[in-house]
Amino acid sequence: IGASYWPLIWPNARRSQVVVSGVGAKLIIPLQPDSARSLQDVFPPPRDLPEVRSWRVKAEGPLERTSLECSAGGFRNSWRQPPVTFQFEDIGVDFTSETNADFTVSSGDPQQFGCGMEHRIEIVRPDGHVCILSSASLSSAERGMRAVTKVTVKWNGEIIADLKSATMIVP
Repeated sequence: IGASYWPLIWPNARRSQVVVSGVGAKLIIPLQPDSARSLQDVFPPPRDLPEVRSWRVKAEGPLERTSLECSAGGFRNSWRQPPVTFQFEDIGVDFTSETNADFTVSSGDPQQFGCGMEHRIEIVRPDGHVCILSSASLSSAERGMRAVTKVTVKWNGEIIADLKSATMIVP
């Protein structure tokens, strides 16, 4: 969960706040067909946060943006939201989020492009640690575009979901 949802290539120009409620919260992730365990067996139930905000920013860094001309011709724009960690001391939870994005386009042929986004969320609770890694990329192909998405979910270091999808988009 981050403060710069859409459009992701133009993050908010100023600090903003996102409020998350655990009331009725569920994490629904499709599992591999051969998975014998359900998420309810793996993840403990969510806990509601107290009424009074009782968290602090434990670690954060500035948003980094770069724009440069590539040696092969073309342009590359990148941005990186370094890890931001919020600590909820009264319930013993740390929440960390990090995002990286890259966008390239050929100066000789603007139809030749690539873009990609990677996002990491980690939640550390007294009863365990969840890490969700996701990525999405879109690139030009001979007859259209290629889209690839990946999601990996780990609970206490054990992979409980590992999904990948690749699709050709033909106009």
